[in-house]
Amino acid sequence: MQVCGKAKKWYSHKFKGPGIRYEIGIAIQTGDLCHLAGPFPPGKYNDLQIFRMCLKQKLIKDNRFCKEKVEADDGYLGEPLWICLPGELGGGGERQRTAKGLARNRQETINRRFKQWGVLRERYRHDLKMHGTIVRAIAAVIQIDMRSGNLPFQVEYRTQETRGEMRFRKNILKVMRRSRKANQNQNNSSST
Repeated sequence: MQVCGKAKKWYSHKFKGPGIRYEIGIAIQTGDLCHLAGPFPPGKYNDLQIFRMCLKQKLIKDNRFCKEKVEADDGYLGEPLWICLPGELGGGGERQRTAKGLARNRQETINRRFKQWGVLRERYRHDLKMHGTIVRAIAAVIQIDMRSGNLPFQVEYRTQETRGEMRFRKNILKVMRRSRKANQNQNNSSST
């Protein structure tokens, strides 16, 4: 995927040229697309920064999603409460290592389905504001295709996280939510 222009923020070191970055998340158990954020300039934001701005905020706001960590590659080092990296087996041994590898491979399978669309493979020469809309439309088509039977391979995977770790993360969430609410109340009272 390439974007016209020579601005430094649009330069992708991975592709050695201009590009656009998106964060795509799939549910480990079902393979469904469950998260899409972007577009982001690749020279301005790395994967971890995008995670902190987008998916992490979604996890913090919605208590249903804090039951297990996000599985990611080593580019996400620095968020141990939220992200499980490839080397973290949590006592699961070789079986857990294999399951984690399969989960990451399935993510790459979904990424490949996006890249099959010419608009994401070729130089993009249209209004940049429309790129996000196009990617979301492609995501909808991919999800409909999966629901129609073209599923990615299934993965047997369970987070090897202790109850203590889950309780700790839930307590952190409570503190963060209270702090956010207190800040909102303080802002509301100071603006009146």
